[in-house]
Amino acid sequence: MQVTVENISNLERKLNIVVPVERVENAVSENLKKVALKAKLPGFRPGKVPFAVIQKRFSESVRGEVIDDLIRECYVEAIKEQKLTPVGTPRIDIISAKPNEPLNFTVTFEIYPELKIPTLSNLEVEKYVSEVTDKDVDEAIEKIQKQHTTWKEITDPNQVAKLGDQMHIDFTVKVWSESSPPIPKQEKDVKFVLGSGTMWSEFETPLLKAKAGDEVKFTLKFPLTHFDKELVGKHGDFVVKVKKICEPILPELNDAFAAKLGIKAEGVAGLKAEVKKNLEHELAQVLKMFLRNSLLEKLVDTTVVDVPKVLLENELHSMEQNWKHGFARQPAAKKQPVFPRKDFEKMANRQVSLGLILATILKNQDIKVAENELRAKIAEETAIYEDAEKAAKWVYSNKEKMREIEASLLEEKAIDYLQSQFKLVEKPISYKEIMKKRDMMR
Repeated sequence: MQVTVENISNLERKLNIVVPVERVENAVSENLKKVALKAKLPGFRPGKVPFAVIQKRFSESVRGEVIDDLIRECYVEAIKEQKLTPVGTPRIDIISAKPNEPLNFTVTFEIYPELKIPTLSNLEVEKYVSEVTDKDVDEAIEKIQKQHTTWKEITDPNQVAKLGDQMHIDFTVKVWSESSPPIPKQEKDVKFVLGSGTMWSEFETPLLKAKAGDEVKFTLKFPLTHFDKELVGKHGDFVVKVKKICEPILPELNDAFAAKLGIKAEGVAGLKAEVKKNLEHELAQVLKMFLRNSLLEKLVDTTVVDVPKVLLENELHSMEQNWKHGFARQPAAKKQPVFPRKDFEKMANRQVSLGLILATILKNQDIKVAENELRAKIAEETAIYEDAEKAAKWVYSNKEKMREIEASLLEEKAIDYLQSQFKLVEKPISYKEIMKKRDMMR
């Protein structure tokens, strides 16, 4: 077999493969002999059909099968011989496959790029450091108290509504329309807390300082965020009847409240300790996430990657499917827009680049997942289920889930390696600030 390699681009290769005529014809002959042993033709006993008849009847179909088999076999032999690692499915073009002539075909494909990982110890990465303070704990407990708020109706006829109060209202609205007269719509027994965001702020503003029994009239333009998209941008005349106003009553922070939350030992002190423990666990996960992101971003930004087109297309296809699935779940979406491919190309390129870089690091550092590590991770993930043993059996029987867990472990190991190599520059940040950053990413 003769193989020549043509470098079409940095990553694209074309193999010109010539298979000797003897190999082709011998394979055809051997396959015809196998056919002759089983062939059933009228007038002949099975296995007794003359070979000349077999050749005439089956030669063309057998040759086609042989050519297909030889192309696969020789392609595999050629990439091993040339020490090439193809990406994706190759394009095969047959140049010549005539009887009694060499088989000549080309195979075109991309290869994985050879990456040069920079010296990581010369690179600095910002690492957030933070701690949970007593103030953070107190604010978290205050949120818990608010979740257990009870409401007391305001009976003083002169007391006006303020932010944080609960409003009970009925209202009618007439929406302006150029094509038809306004049709009043009525809503009854609407309940919301002023300042909570349940109603848009322009609607709430006229109700501040209102009293129970008041009738408040105002005109508003429906905002872009309004749930009824047909009303967005239109004007409406509102008449609001304030039926009742309630003020919040927070539960007292005492041992009884702690017991209500399941903290029976140590009372308030125990509650604070439990809340602090939960906040610290959450903080550790967030700090880990930010460090991971910083490490990976620095890695992508400082490593030159020639991304194979086929991998980029695969990533974009996956993004497109997720994007379409997201639109399909929106009940208000009448017509699905065209996937904005250009907007996703940069992100897809970075995702593929990162995957190639991490794969190179894992290979260079011989980082692997041991069997006991995989089993420990599966035990950890399934421990949360009521029947952990049954859940673990399901994981072991699911190849896709097993690959997912192994990939997760490999990434963890890669992150640990990167953390040990980069220069980490600590940056103090408060618990509240980093949680705000976390929320902004969502």
